[in-house]
Amino acid sequence: MKENMNGEPLLFIESINEAVIPKNQELFDSRNKQTKIITKTHNTEFYIKLSRLVLMYNKNKKIICRVIMLSKDEHNVIIKKNMNNIIYCTNIENDEDVSFNINEIDEIIIDKID
Repeated sequence: MKENMNGEPLLFIESINEAVIPKNQELFDSRNKQTKIITKTHNTEFYIKLSRLVLMYNKNKKIICRVIMLSKDEHNVIIKKNMNNIIYCTNIENDEDVSFNINEIDEIIIDKID
């Protein structure tokens, strides 16, 4: 008890279950020196929009979307597939395949439909 003179509680966690997703909360991971991980829980309309974008891609419709992340990064992509809360896309600028975690996306905006 003499080691903890300032009276603050100590907490030790053996492992972290990464399958647990916080709901509109900030998560601090002490292994990364308190880097803040921000997640967002989307409503049903977001998932309907996402499934329709994937459906249109499968019907050979080219829909260019702007994906705005919670970190304020923007990506111009074509959404190809949604699986296990990960969306798989093709980047418009360089034709690279990219993927995003749905819980780190703030908004998807449709820019152009071909």
